[in-house]
Amino acid sequence: MTGVAAFLGAVAVSINLLKFVSAALTDNIYRRLLIEGITIMAIATAMIFFKAYTGGIILFMASLCWFWKASETHFHNNFPDQG
Repeated sequence: MTGVAAFLGAVAVSINLLKFVSAALTDNIYRRLLIEGITIMAIATAMIFFKAYTGGIILFMASLCWFWKASETHFHNNFPDQG
């Protein structure tokens, strides 16, 4: 069950990351947010690798929320009449 949740989380991050990369190519604000989100995810991955599972998983979920919220912000800023 944990593997399924991790896979779905990775898919969600991948989709939002692709949105972010396209936005980061044109806007410095999104470039900074992308770097911050990847940094959070890298720290979480390192924590899980070094067997700090609980903290790593919590931080990884926080990075998912980070990308989700930032991509929502990008959507609302660029398409204000649709949401």
